[in-house]
Amino acid sequence: ILAAKKPIDVLINNAGMIYGATMNMLPLGKLEEVFRVNVFAQVQMMQLVSRRMIAQKSGRIINMCSALGMEIAPGSLAYGSSKAALIWITKLAAAELGEYNINVNGIAPGYIDTDMGRTNDNQREVIEKTVLKRLGTPAEVADTALFLASPESSFMTGQIISVDGGRLL
Repeated sequence: ILAAKKPIDVLINNAGMIYGATMNMLPLGKLEEVFRVNVFAQVQMMQLVSRRMIAQKSGRIINMCSALGMEIAPGSLAYGSSKAALIWITKLAAAELGEYNINVNGIAPGYIDTDMGRTNDNQREVIEKTVLKRLGTPAEVADTALFLASPESSFMTGQIISVDGGRLL
C-alpha cells in the first residue's frame, strides 16, 4: 500500500497478547514480549500509516485497547500495563495528529467471546460483574470500530470507548 502510494483512510490497530502473572512472578522477558506485541507493533503501524495520512491530510486510527488498561486486576501486570500505555499513546497521537485532520481513538473491550476472552478461569465471576450479565461479541466491538471509522464520529478524537457490558469494578 505504501509503495503503491495508495490513500489510507483507516487503520484499525488490533494486536493483543495476554500473559498473566503476579508482579513478583512475571519474567521480564514475557513483559518485553507482551509490550512488543501490544505497544511497540502498534506504535510502528501508527508511525508508518500516519505519514501517509499526514500527506493526504485525513485519516482515522483506531487502537484496540482494553478495559484492563483502565483498572487494576492482580496478575495482569504485563497485559494491563501494555494496554494502559496504548491508551496514553492513543491520546498523545490524537493531540499530535489532529492538525492534519487525523482522528485517533481507542476501543476498550471488556470480556469478549473470543479465544482470548475465554481464557479467563473466572468467567462466571466476570460475567456477574457486568450490568448485561454476558460476554460481549466480536460484532459489538466491530460496530464500534465502524462508528469510529465513519463520518458520524468526525468530531471525536483522543477518546477511549468502553465496550464492556457495563463492568462493575
